[in-house]
Order: sequence, then C-alpha cells, then structure tokens
Amino acid sequence: MRKPKFEEMDGIDQFVLVQTMSKLISETGCTGLDDFARALGRTKLEVWPIFCAEAELDECEPWMGYPGYPTASSIELSSKAPHARDPITGVYLEMLNDHQARTKKKN
Repeated sequence: MRKPKFEEMDGIDQFVLVQTMSKLISETGCTGLDDFARALGRTKLEVWPIFCAEAELDECEPWMGYPGYPTASSIELSSKAPHARDPITGVYLEMLNDHQARTKKKN
C-alpha cells in the first residue's frame, strides 16, 4: 500500500502533522529539525515516521522539498487538499495558539 504524500493529505491532517512536528522538536529542547534528528541519532528522513506516528497518522511521505521548506508546487497542491481552506476551530485552534505562544517565547 502506498503512503500518502503530504500534499495529498487532508488539510486538517497536514496542519496537525506540522503542529506535532513543532511540538516534538520544542519539547525536546531542540532548536529545529537538524538539532532534533541529531539528538535522536537519526537523519531528518529517519525522524519523519516519528512525526507521522505521533500525529496519529498511519504513515505518510514528507512534502516536496523536505527537509527544507515546502516548494511552491507543494504549497499549491496542499492548498487544494480537502479542508485546506476551512477555518481553524476547536482543538486545532488551541494547537495553533499554543504554537504561536511558544514561537513568541523563543523570539
């Protein structure tokens, strides 16, 4: 069975996955993906399944351009995912607010 690519995932799953990545990296006291992978003694590609599992996604492939920022093509495709344009509410809004608060603390 083929693993869904990030750009093919539901917009809410994309959001949860990115927030989960941010949370795991910050909870370990790491400063970014490079630091996180190094702390676990793995490559950036080897830590991707950890993010998927922690976000409660069976398996998924990273976005185009990973471990760098998503490419323009990735962003375009992701913006067309189901629920990509839905307003963020409930637990997802709480996750976004938490992420923004953590980001502000570090700056």
